[in-house]
Amino acid sequence: MKILIVYYSQSGNTKKVVEMAEERLKDLHHEVTVKNALTVKPEQVSDCNLLLIGTPVHGYILFGQKPTKEVNEFLANQLPQDLENKPVIGFATYLFFPAGALNRIKKAIDAQNGNLLGLIAQRRSKKTELVNEIIECIEDSF
Repeated sequence: MKILIVYYSQSGNTKKVVEMAEERLKDLHHEVTVKNALTVKPEQVSDCNLLLIGTPVHGYILFGQKPTKEVNEFLANQLPQDLENKPVIGFATYLFFPAGALNRIKKAIDAQNGNLLGLIAQRRSKKTELVNEIIECIEDSF
């Protein structure tokens, strides 16, 4: 399966999750492409069989949590207008509370006719657990 992982990482935690997931998925014989949210092209999204979108949670409890500006830009400008029911998994690393960050990914995927398979969040100290949940979601869905 052709898997595209689109992410942005501010402090390196989300990047580490992406690297771990990429390695595990390649071990499972998937073709994996990793792109920073700033450099991905809509045709790369169209070309994959599964899209993973990763972000750290940006914002604080009092001011609302959301994906990073870079991931929001990707969701607004780089997603094809019609994902044609493409499977998508959103994931986030966080320090305090993930709150609405994953809901913003959900809204963008739903608006573009994507097939949201899961929304997964873990504290940034639980990278291995997050990767395990991502892999489990993929295995359960295909």
